[in-house]
Amino acid sequence: MGDEGIPSIGPGAPSELIEAWSEALERKDPGTWSHCQRVAALATILARALSLNDEEIQVIADGALLHEIGRLTIPEAILRKPAKLSPEEMLESCTPIGNGSTGPGIPAASREK
Repeated sequence: MGDEGIPSIGPGAPSELIEAWSEALERKDPGTWSHCQRVAALATILARALSLNDEEIQVIADGALLHEIGRLTIPEAILRKPAKLSPEEMLESCTPIGNGSTGPGIPAASREK
């Protein structure tokens, strides 16, 4: 378990946990999970090309699957806003890191539109 009581993702990450997060992510933002699966597939191909071991490849694949997980914490109004975010909205969409502080410039979810 991590500092916040949240299981850390790494070697041996429970597939049930990743599956539960994937379902929640797909419900909140349809299409995001298939994007994460494509990123994981490409990351796995690259990891194999780099001759990484199976454990390293699994960690990379799990990380790629969860790279959009921050979207779960973003309010719907911000996640779906078609216009540029205000400075306040940008701060609200930042992911808490490590000790729970918000890292400047670390967006919780990319706005690739």
